[in-house]
Amino acid sequence: MATFARENLLDLARPRDDWCVSIYMPIHRAASDILNNQVVLKNLLDAARDELAALLEEDTNVATTARPHLVHPSTMRRRNKNELTAYAFVQPALDAAASPNFWDGRRDGLALFVYNGIFHHHWLPYPTESLVVVSNHHHITPLTPLLTDDARFFVLALSQNDVRLWEGDRDSIAEVHVPGLPRSLADALRLEEPEKQRLVRSAGIGPTGTPIGIRYGHREDERGRMHRFLQEIERSLRPVLNGKTAPLILSGVNYLLAMYREVNTYAHLHAQEIHGNPELLTRDQLHQAAWQIVQCTLDEAKAQAVDAYLAAREARGAERASEDLNVVLQAAHEGRVDTLLVDPARHCWGSYDAVTNQMIARPVRAHGDGDLYDLAVAQTLTHGGTVYALPASQTATASGLAAIFRY
Repeated sequence: MATFARENLLDLARPRDDWCVSIYMPIHRAASDILNNQVVLKNLLDAARDELAALLEEDTNVATTARPHLVHPSTMRRRNKNELTAYAFVQPALDAAASPNFWDGRRDGLALFVYNGIFHHHWLPYPTESLVVVSNHHHITPLTPLLTDDARFFVLALSQNDVRLWEGDRDSIAEVHVPGLPRSLADALRLEEPEKQRLVRSAGIGPTGTPIGIRYGHREDERGRMHRFLQEIERSLRPVLNGKTAPLILSGVNYLLAMYREVNTYAHLHAQEIHGNPELLTRDQLHQAAWQIVQCTLDEAKAQAVDAYLAAREARGAERASEDLNVVLQAAHEGRVDTLLVDPARHCWGSYDAVTNQMIARPVRAHGDGDLYDLAVAQTLTHGGTVYALPASQTATASGLAAIFRY
């Protein structure tokens, strides 16, 4: 279960000394569509190569103008050299994409980054728009759902005959080895026949002269054994979960889960549960049930962020919330953006000078332009803010960008 942390995004977004290529595309997952995927990616890489060649030509022209005393080769030879440089820049990615093995791990989307001729790629669990950005930093906005739309979680599957701890995320779930974890009630209490533990008291002598035994304390003793069983489970889990913040979801029958909550000490025990005997669930069924619970929690966080933006805008106006890009960019660079709502399908191309707060915005992207929305995303994350990728229709903004300020 691979993760993509905030630090990974910030490393991608930092300015570089050379041009960076960022490519995003939706993926067709059927085996018969591999060739189509290869063609689409090749076209995107070709577009990046052409833009790189043009940018290198512009850089050369600037250098020639700045240093006219230098002797330069002919324009045609220079252009050919820049085209060869641009071709070599993206060639490793082109070669890799031509191999069917490259597509073995394909999912719904692809993010590919090239810098100094070295490329790396990430399969995404959701489709993205087809996008090529050549700039002095990588484009990261389509990756932000990996921070807010995914989450790790634990599942404790409880039954008298089988106890397991699982760890999962959106994609999969895997069993966690817990030293000393009792796998069953009998294992915890070292008893093969719990029935023998019922207490008996004498009720006198019967008609045949044999003692009469009356069983008593059965309910209390059964609950006591179960309580000790669950305490042993909790004791074993404590060092494994120590320092963790992922939610722990319980799976089991109602009475057992209620009793476990009485002994639990983990601070992030989820309020929702998976009811029923977990022994009857496959791994995939358990994962699906747990992920539905986690996804609801994530969706609630988004809805609360939208409500908070609307409330802040209504109560304090531009003082505590704004959808004005220039205002948001300045606040993001100053570390004042607490929450940013951004539509990943919206773009504003150009540049921004944080020192002078001067923004140049263009409706159509010019060679080398960065996305100013993406810059706001990077600066928000840099200063510890939260970014939610949402369509503009969900944020009630015309621009597809909205920020809540810390102060």
